[in-house]
Amino acid sequence: MNSINKYYIFMIVYKVFGIATEDIPKIDTRIWKGIEPNSTLFCHQASIFKNGHFICGGSIITKNHILTAAHCFSNVARKKYYQIGVNGTKLDSLRIYAVGFIFVHERYGKPRPEDHDIAVIKLKSYLTFDDTVNLISLSNFSHVPSDTECLIAGFGASEKALKPDTLTYVYVKIVLNAICSTYFGTLRKGMICAEGIEPQQGVCIGDSGGGLMCFEKLTGIVSFTLHSYPYCTKTPAVYTDVFYYKDWIKTQLQRESSCIAEPKVSLIVLLALLLKKC
Repeated sequence: MNSINKYYIFMIVYKVFGIATEDIPKIDTRIWKGIEPNSTLFCHQASIFKNGHFICGGSIITKNHILTAAHCFSNVARKKYYQIGVNGTKLDSLRIYAVGFIFVHERYGKPRPEDHDIAVIKLKSYLTFDDTVNLISLSNFSHVPSDTECLIAGFGASEKALKPDTLTYVYVKIVLNAICSTYFGTLRKGMICAEGIEPQQGVCIGDSGGGLMCFEKLTGIVSFTLHSYPYCTKTPAVYTDVFYYKDWIKTQLQRESSCIAEPKVSLIVLLALLLKKC
């Protein structure tokens, strides 16, 4: 990526119940010229909060796992600071869940800051699925043809409001990586590119971690763009390719069960030793 500046698509300006007073950070993007969906169209949509402030989007992939971007987390060890919101198109009407584990790709940021921008969140409790909350299946396409129409949703900045509190969505189309590379430099494997179908449509400040939906499957994760607000849609945006990381994702889903089991095993061993001494 050399000297080109890129902007991640953070959302860090909302409290769970209304607009916060924090300034928008420089690394940001959000849905520009989007449409308000009904409550069932994006039932897989999740919102990530840090200390009560909205920072990123995500996608529900199991009853207790959210897929998102790695750059949404400044300190995964402090998972108690993060919460997940689901069930709604308004930021102030979401059901909130506690985070149990955050698994960031072990090679995130290596060798370039935007590389391997993917993370899995494991919730402390299971989501209740209904018409407005449900999972989305992972893409089974190793290649999505250029000009394929896809959907992306988020609470990001729009042409109407810098700090919207309503979920909006927009249609985008896949762009050849070779074309995208003219803006960003060479894109590595595991990245895909998309831009708005109509002029001045696409992601902008605040849509980081949100899911790109193609053929009704989770195909990409919003990662970065070249320009920040209000020029977000001047160039395509880059997404983490979900299919490319499918094996890694599956590993994280299995890994969480071992994380839960370890303390139980240790406790059993300790009890056995104590009984032996008695």
